[in-house]
Amino acid sequence: MYTVRPPKPNPASADQLAGILTQAGTASQAVRGIVHDTLGRDAIPGPELDPILDQLEDLADGLDQALRQLAGSLVHSLAVWDLREYNSDTRPCVSVAQACDQLDDAATYAYRTGRRLAAARAVIAGHASTARSSHTTKTVGTAGAEADR
Repeated sequence: MYTVRPPKPNPASADQLAGILTQAGTASQAVRGIVHDTLGRDAIPGPELDPILDQLEDLADGLDQALRQLAGSLVHSLAVWDLREYNSDTRPCVSVAQACDQLDDAATYAYRTGRRLAAARAVIAGHASTARSSHTTKTVGTAGAEADR
């Protein structure tokens, strides 16, 4: 019987790590931008919200995959690096396994978020919108000599 070992993973390059960090920062800033732009809770009708939710659904789906792949990279680090713990009672393989469990949970929540966004899009898919006349600016009567006319 032959035993086939998988190839030893390569360490990530400094450029690769910098790129991943930059992309994560860009995604984080984009989400903060959405939070900032929606602070006023202005009305957004379904037809206008749909493409926004579509993009966020893509983000959630991508986050699911990215988190799972990052967990895999963390596991591979055990084969490449000589990892040590500051706490001598803990082994690196145990803390990596615990971190991977947390990343898997986060990925599952991202997946579920994507599904919920798709469901929300399906619910508002039949919406059409027109401006309501009740939301137009009302003019206030003037006081003084012009009011008597």
